[in-house]
Amino acid sequence: MGRHKKRPPGERTESGSQSPLFVWASFQRSKKIDKSDASKPDSSESDASESDACVLSHNKIRAKHQAKPLTRSDKLVSDAAVRADKLVAINQLKHLPGLNGYGENLYMSVNKPADCNEVTQSWYREFESFGYDFKHPQFNFETGHATQVIWASTKYLGCSTKKITAKGFMKQFTVCLYEPAGNVINQFPQNVKPSV
Repeated sequence: MGRHKKRPPGERTESGSQSPLFVWASFQRSKKIDKSDASKPDSSESDASESDACVLSHNKIRAKHQAKPLTRSDKLVSDAAVRADKLVAINQLKHLPGLNGYGENLYMSVNKPADCNEVTQSWYREFESFGYDFKHPQFNFETGHATQVIWASTKYLGCSTKKITAKGFMKQFTVCLYEPAGNVINQFPQNVKPSV
């Protein structure tokens, strides 16, 4: 299993249907989001652009671990947007039913917007923060996001970020969906490779 460190204050994990959750919270006063801003891009256009950034950040990491590059899937982007909207509606970070066989990584920040590179790097840092035994790869709740990011047989990615301001706090929810899903028991040795 490797070494384990305590999570810093403001971080927690929960088990979900495919992998654990990662929550990074930084509390400070927030600015209200003006929902009437006419200059905001179309949501689907914005999600596709964000997903492209997520694909790039994932692929930089995957290249270090002998995993082929991911391709953006418009279907996964659309499904991730629906799931992110649901998280905003319940104002809570949790894995929801109906993954349809996809892998899922979730991220939430409070009053600290994070771009997709920061989100992906936070998942990848699980290897460093909690240790991972690449000589004997297996599922570990504390590194489930990281193993999904580098899972070799995953081919497609779609991500979406949605924000909500409530009670003076801005929350950002990011959902990334993966196809085929990673973190499949008995498939770790061929899918989770050490960095080169």
